[in-house]
Amino acid sequence: MFQYDRPLYRPPSEAQSLIFQVTLGCSHNTCTFCSMYRSKDFRVRPWAELEADLREGAEAYPHIKRIFLADGDAMVLSYDRLVRVLTTIRTLWPHGPRVSVYARSEGVLSKSDKELAHLRDLGLALLYIGLESGDDQVLEDIKKGETVADIIRACDRAQAAGMAVSVMAIVGLAGKAGSRRHALETARALSRIRAQYIGLLTLMVEPDTPLADQVRAGDFEPLSPEEAVREMRILMEALDSPGSYFSSTHPSNYFVLSGRLNEAKADLLEELDFLLAHPDQLYGSHYRRL
Repeated sequence: MFQYDRPLYRPPSEAQSLIFQVTLGCSHNTCTFCSMYRSKDFRVRPWAELEADLREGAEAYPHIKRIFLADGDAMVLSYDRLVRVLTTIRTLWPHGPRVSVYARSEGVLSKSDKELAHLRDLGLALLYIGLESGDDQVLEDIKKGETVADIIRACDRAQAAGMAVSVMAIVGLAGKAGSRRHALETARALSRIRAQYIGLLTLMVEPDTPLADQVRAGDFEPLSPEEAVREMRILMEALDSPGSYFSSTHPSNYFVLSGRLNEAKADLLEELDFLLAHPDQLYGSHYRRL
């Protein structure tokens, strides 16, 4: 079987997906908290390599239902290259598996509405978009290279084209000093987007990142596990996103919650209150990972 250029990452919900690396690394790769692709220089994989992988994958897994296009931002590919990839997938798997990608706002916004709709028709059904925070100051501090308005506009245009979006935010990303504002502004942005899926992660300070340097210098104070629960409760209480499926199943979290909003909101708040009253029920740090 084809060899991956590691490290290789995918969302938890793509555990049963066949993964193809259409790019290597991340087109941005300067976020202060992120260590995922720091060992790689970003590049688009040559078509001959990718096509060989696709054909080998189709021969080995002819009935696969889901395909995830890695690495960090497949939507940065040109419209023509994405059409070529998706058309080849449709040819090799005529039953039309669902295709999903990680996406930054710039990759989405670089395509016209007509182009996005055509990509959806070719099978690109789900975009995983990292909001990280609804607070523009936090996005500037982490060198995200996007604004909240950019991300909201990208989500709006993707959804208008018929794509589902799964929006991710990170508990603890503003540290102790900015915790409450981060929670409230992130809830505000998520309520505006009303994504099909909302996934919350909890910050892990990875070695050899600029954020780790800030922690060592005393310029950033991470949240304790209990403070992370409290921040998520503030966010959840302010969140108004009917129809969204909420999940904290990512392994970076100290606990797992999930449910359909807004119906499950009261139950989710009750579970968070229980965790605040019983912090011994939180996962230990040795269980957490990216």
